[in-house]
Amino acid sequence: YEFNIRHLAGVFSGLLMAKAQRFNTAEKTAFVWCHECERVYGDRLVSYAHLDQFYAIMMNQAKKAFGTFNTGRFYPAQPGEAAQDILIFSHFGDGIGEDPVYDKIENVHDLSVLLEAGLEDYNETNVQMDLVLFEDAMRHICKITRVINNPAGHALLVGVGGSGKQSLSKLASHICGFSTMSIQISATYGIGDLKTDLQSMYRKAGINQVGVAFLFT
Repeated sequence: YEFNIRHLAGVFSGLLMAKAQRFNTAEKTAFVWCHECERVYGDRLVSYAHLDQFYAIMMNQAKKAFGTFNTGRFYPAQPGEAAQDILIFSHFGDGIGEDPVYDKIENVHDLSVLLEAGLEDYNETNVQMDLVLFEDAMRHICKITRVINNPAGHALLVGVGGSGKQSLSKLASHICGFSTMSIQISATYGIGDLKTDLQSMYRKAGINQVGVAFLFT
């Protein structure tokens, strides 16, 4: 792994999404710090063994810096175990379609209700998408919306074909109020076609002032 100042800046960029009216306690500020470190560093790790090491480091550092707060409940007590509580922040906690406010999701049930509403809203205006929103899928949607809501945010989603990367990205984009655009590759698709497609996206985003998420597969 190669981490540098850009990744540290990513942590602070996430912290700056937290507004004073919602983060008015030291405890909650400590929680969002843990969350942003996990998103920036933890999400880039490629094995469970490395993730276990990361969690151990996070627990140790959080205990040193925020000893009075129970940050340990967000991390597995032993490798392979589940954490006692979820650590998820999102922009849509006030409801789908409301003004985005970065805040903590308190439990999986609340998150499920919000995302089911988002999926229903998506299906009303788009091709029907049949998604099973199990916990991992919901976590991934929150991660994608966090990236999309950052200025010029981008992410590389890695997984086997048919694992739902496109579907989750489309739903996340819709929740953020963005229009999802992609290119259709064919045997005759060339540089000229790519330029035309990119021009269309830039016109939509720059001239029409419409949020655009470019889904490239």
